[in-house]
Amino acid sequence: GLALIWFPYTTVSWERCRIFGVLQRIAIVYFFAALSYVHLGTRARALLAAVLLAGYWAAMMLVPVPGFPSGDLTAEGNVAAHLDHLILGAHIWRYAPGPGDPEGLLSTVPAIVSALAGLFVGDWLRSARRARRKVSGLILFGALVTAAGLFLDRWFPINKNLWSPPYVLLSSGLAMICLAAIFVVDVAKRDRWALPFAIFGTNSILAYVGSGVMARLTTVIRWADGGGGTTTLQKWLYSHWFAPHLPAYWSSLAWALAYVAIWLAILRWLYRR
Repeated sequence: GLALIWFPYTTVSWERCRIFGVLQRIAIVYFFAALSYVHLGTRARALLAAVLLAGYWAAMMLVPVPGFPSGDLTAEGNVAAHLDHLILGAHIWRYAPGPGDPEGLLSTVPAIVSALAGLFVGDWLRSARRARRKVSGLILFGALVTAAGLFLDRWFPINKNLWSPPYVLLSSGLAMICLAAIFVVDVAKRDRWALPFAIFGTNSILAYVGSGVMARLTTVIRWADGGGGTTTLQKWLYSHWFAPHLPAYWSSLAWALAYVAIWLAILRWLYRR
């Protein structure tokens, strides 16, 4: 995670370089989820999930930030962002939606519950129940959890950057429903159309890191454009291969699809081996 964020290193402002990120959050969340799976039973993990969500809810809604009322969820006034500033200082995400880090310290707590939800689903799918019951159970649980997230939104908004408890419920519920659909495809052996998704899923972290490095390289590689300025490899490729042939909206889409296709080809070579 740090290697990806800091790449290519020579352009890093070490006084303000970000420390947390997506891969760092995955590492922390998996660490605690694995510990809970090894040392706790199903009921204890369910209790842990409830405590983590309730504790985060209480911290965000009851603990005031200096200069702001308790329960303030703005980018400047929420407790998670304030804690990131106190502990991480300037080493946080510096762009929209605000001064907090979307993968910061406190908001990692409810993210652990997202992984715990995955453990519950994994146990359900590995059980001795018949396939039809597994699918119907996933759909039922997913619908109930999704409805709970939508219902609780009125008291704590669904917000991905804060990883709010309703967001945990909504995203987990929708994931269960989607997984049920995928499970039907697997059981029915009608999955040839889904091979590109399987290829990306098999090497998902490599795809995430590699595509990020490649994207960064296309903006780092640059040369003089002859008019006193510079142009990047990304800008040159886009302006010569895409923009002249399509309207702006479609050329942007074509660029994105071409990038996905490049990585599908790379990952397919690995998948076959």
